[in-house]
Amino acid sequence: MKRTLPVIMALIGSVGVIYLIISDYYGGMFVHMLSYGLILLSLLSIYFVSFITTLSSVIKAGIRENKLRVSILSVPIILFLASCIYNAEFHKSPRIITAGFKDDLFYYTLIFREDGSCENEISGFLGYEEVIKGKYYFKGDTIIFTKKPYNNDFIPDTILIDRKEEKILLQRDSLGNFNRKYDSFKIIENGK
Repeated sequence: MKRTLPVIMALIGSVGVIYLIISDYYGGMFVHMLSYGLILLSLLSIYFVSFITTLSSVIKAGIRENKLRVSILSVPIILFLASCIYNAEFHKSPRIITAGFKDDLFYYTLIFREDGSCENEISGFLGYEEVIKGKYYFKGDTIIFTKKPYNNDFIPDTILIDRKEEKILLQRDSLGNFNRKYDSFKIIENGK
């Protein structure tokens, strides 16, 4: 029992940390921390205590005696590093245009890439984060989405780049012309 308790603690703590890493892809860690605060803080504490005791045990007895615990505690660290590499900018297509829009609760960042892909990075209240991917093509200064980077009608399937005012116009008037008075994305970075 004395040898299995540290392994069980390492396993439970690792599962909690893995849950937090995965939850980042579904709205952000802070929101989940508020929802399940006591459970997640307990799991993080167990992981931290297990990590410290395992480190101490490795220093005293060597890695061979603690091989299972080290393996279990390494999984969240490896998953975290893999997540960072997956989200890194260096392996994505270069940005053409980056534009932002802020409303009362959210900040939207539209990123258009050279390969025809785009991303809508949504940051919101209490640490909420989400990235919705889409596809687009240019027709002059008009951007037409073949796959919209949003899950409702906030961003229409056709938008217009106003290069003079450095905006991306979203709304059309009754005649079908893009209206400059309504909400628009402000171009932050213009690569081309």
